[in-house]
Amino acid sequence: GERKRGESGESSGIHVYAQVNASRNNNNSKGNRELKCYACGRPGHFASKCKAKKKHGDREQKSYTMLAATNISFFNSSEWCVDSGATAHMCSDRKMFTKFQERRERVTLAGSNYMYAEGIGEVLLTTNEGDVLLTDALYVPELGGNFISVSKIIQRGFVVKFAHEHAIVCDNIGRIILKAKQSGGLFVTSKANNKCFYINGDNCEKWHARYGHLNYG
Repeated sequence: GERKRGESGESSGIHVYAQVNASRNNNNSKGNRELKCYACGRPGHFASKCKAKKKHGDREQKSYTMLAATNISFFNSSEWCVDSGATAHMCSDRKMFTKFQERRERVTLAGSNYMYAEGIGEVLLTTNEGDVLLTDALYVPELGGNFISVSKIIQRGFVVKFAHEHAIVCDNIGRIILKAKQSGGLFVTSKANNKCFYINGDNCEKWHARYGHLNYG
């Protein structure tokens, strides 16, 4: 898919990025001894090289970074922000999850602060314009808001277009399925008739048939 930006060249004020592994091969043995793995707590290696962590794949933590450039105190759990910097969908309201798996993942914030995701699942987001199925959405209760990852959506065939005052999400035949208005530097979906619910994996094909080009995001 493609992505167009407005004149300012900026998208939302809050971005969620997959944290790039900062570890690089270090030939200094002394430096390696001073390292401490956050996964197992033992010195001498990074978490990405941790053998103990690999033995517990289901409990393995993935790191995400969120750069909080804007105050989101006005943001509430019923609203969703379309974020071109997000590489993971994030939701702060557990009630929006009907298919849910507990999983603790670290979310690293700007300034070395962090919070934790407490689970992961799928959300069918229904708005006035259409429906978007969000998969692998992280449950982050401390976040206080919800974020739709543009990169995840366009990987599944959707097209996201940003203008000066709004953003729209279209399916692969150009049909608008979601609109978001710019508010406080964020592109936020309308609160009117906005609801989220899950579908069971067994019913995915039925929902896809009903909604046409509804894709996993």
